[in-house]
Amino acid sequence: MNKFWDKSNLWLVVYLLLYIGGLIGLIGFDHPFWTDEHHFYDTIQLFYSSISIENLRHYNEMSTPLPFIIYALWAKIGGLNLVWLRVLSILIAVSTFLTFFTVTKNCFDARIALLATIFMSLNPYMFGVSFFVYTDMTCIGAIVMALYFIQKENIIMITLSCALSIWCRQYAIFFTATICFYYFVQFIQTKQTIFFIKSIIVGSAVLTIIPLLTIWGGLSPINEMNKLYLGKPLTYQANGLSAYLVAIGIYCFPILIYGCIANLKTINIKVLIGLFIVSMLYYWAPISPSVCSIEAGFTSIGFVDKLLHQLISRTFFIDVLYQLILYMSLVSIYLLWLKAKNSKLVLLTLISIMCFLLVMPFSYIVWEKYILLLLPIIIIGYSSIITIDSKHSTNKQGLMKNSKATNKEC
Repeated sequence: MNKFWDKSNLWLVVYLLLYIGGLIGLIGFDHPFWTDEHHFYDTIQLFYSSISIENLRHYNEMSTPLPFIIYALWAKIGGLNLVWLRVLSILIAVSTFLTFFTVTKNCFDARIALLATIFMSLNPYMFGVSFFVYTDMTCIGAIVMALYFIQKENIIMITLSCALSIWCRQYAIFFTATICFYYFVQFIQTKQTIFFIKSIIVGSAVLTIIPLLTIWGGLSPINEMNKLYLGKPLTYQANGLSAYLVAIGIYCFPILIYGCIANLKTINIKVLIGLFIVSMLYYWAPISPSVCSIEAGFTSIGFVDKLLHQLISRTFFIDVLYQLILYMSLVSIYLLWLKAKNSKLVLLTLISIMCFLLVMPFSYIVWEKYILLLLPIIIIGYSSIITIDSKHSTNKQGLMKNSKATNKEC
């Protein structure tokens, strides 16, 4: 069995070939535009014609422009053919999976790295963003790249990766905030000035978006979508908090439930009862589409929510299920808090979730898919908890696995 895992690099290549081959075979390069892909294509055409200040000011999207510019530059090589653009989507996805495998292998061993990469790639939303001309994978790739450079302790490339992620999605600022707080916590703990300096340098990534905000005179381009979605006050949507806590539980269910069960004895029963009572607040802000989503004709917040409403006729039972899943997410986050003092990797994961939950509910739309940006970090963090004191722990540098002896750069 060990010999099998020793060839994990080979098995990963074989798996990715089957994965991409399966997507091509099942979907087909000639598949018509899928959902948002049609207006993404229009925006790529716009930047293909000219990457000008005027186009940056008025392109008809809500998110930052880097993915569209990357696709437009790619089109300069092989044309605006949809097949050619989808080839780039596949290349970005494969590069992201390979980088994630490398990061995870540096944390644990080959077996955990391969299983973690497969788990991430099998997320239902990953199929679409790995093939269609979507903008999600470029942002996920930038975040995974930042994790890689944290391992390499390359603060310049960490900052660049954070800046790239923000230029792919405004709300990716949560990840820049994560790394800033992560280094700041280390500064508080160690009193070493270098960590404070790192925190400031990474934080400077936010400054790179100022030119765009200046051009726009706001948080997004000046266009019809802006008028439709941002004509309302910017508020923190409590139902968004519920939605993303539930999404964490749903899309990371296997590793969360395993981690919770394996460490249940470490959690005081009074804490479990208290967290259950807190989870009851779900009924104060149950999952529901945002106002903008409803106005746009959506009746759910994504794939799982839509599926559950098709399978279960009574909303009450869906809400009970969501509340229980939210409870599991709260227990798993508390578990991270317990383990964070002994592991920098768990600390990074905990801060990531907190920053994500602080930032995302301000978005004009609540959508399950947005959890994808958090997925690589959660998988690594909870895998870290699962493998504490196990034979899978190695003592490699970088994003480290969890042991009390581990206190190296994350």
